[in-house]
Amino acid sequence: MCTFKQIPVERVFSVAANPAHQNLDCSVKFPTGRSSWIFRGIAHRSQRLMLAAGWCLLLGPLGCSPSRPRRPQLMIMGFDGSGSNRPELAAQAEAGVGVLRRLSPGNDRMYLYRVAWTTDEIASGRLPARRGELRRLLIQEISQRAPRGGTRPAFFWKAAAGCAEQSKLPSEVIFFTDGENDDASTGGREMFRLATQRLAANPRVRRVSVVGVKPEHRVAVRRTMAPLGERLELPSNQELATRSPLFEDQPVLTTSEAGGR
Repeated sequence: MCTFKQIPVERVFSVAANPAHQNLDCSVKFPTGRSSWIFRGIAHRSQRLMLAAGWCLLLGPLGCSPSRPRRPQLMIMGFDGSGSNRPELAAQAEAGVGVLRRLSPGNDRMYLYRVAWTTDEIASGRLPARRGELRRLLIQEISQRAPRGGTRPAFFWKAAAGCAEQSKLPSEVIFFTDGENDDASTGGREMFRLATQRLAANPRVRRVSVVGVKPEHRVAVRRTMAPLGERLELPSNQELATRSPLFEDQPVLTTSEAGGR
């Protein structure tokens, strides 16, 4: 798809016709990554209109389409605040903030959880416009020491599966943890298994990332979450920061689809 680099396609003609834009350059970016300027130095209204029409006719067969906002997404994120993961928690919090900063304020939705022996929701709803406030809230909440030691991740995965099922939006789940599971009970194992199956059965769940898992826990995490197949990733903080956004090129949702939280 080709998109206008500085001016949305639907505004090309208004830019061309409006004398107020006579000094505004506009370019078109081709799928190859190369750009060509279409209005550079052309101030005459009629010339700009003719050139705009020519470009639109030429680029139509190439799949040129109006610039549209990316469809909303749901981000479900958990942070392991147990004692074994506390040495990594500060770096994981910064990595989580980095992911949230790449989302669209007022457009994307989120659920944030603090996870230890219990799983507690610390924020939810639309992503706020003031990212600094979100960062302060996140750091404050996850820095609190859990009243009881140990990690029971099954409760987070159950909550994540429920959020994704209730929403009509495409979803991504990220859990920052060392991978340790202190719940060896039959009920805990069954809850974890069922939550993973629910996530795997949900086509709107596009990717599940367990970030920061220690080498000694990676096999167990992959075995338990095997139903997710290729949707499951175990990246480091650094890999999480450099990978491509999941929903960058998704089309806009219809009104009915966008109603999900």
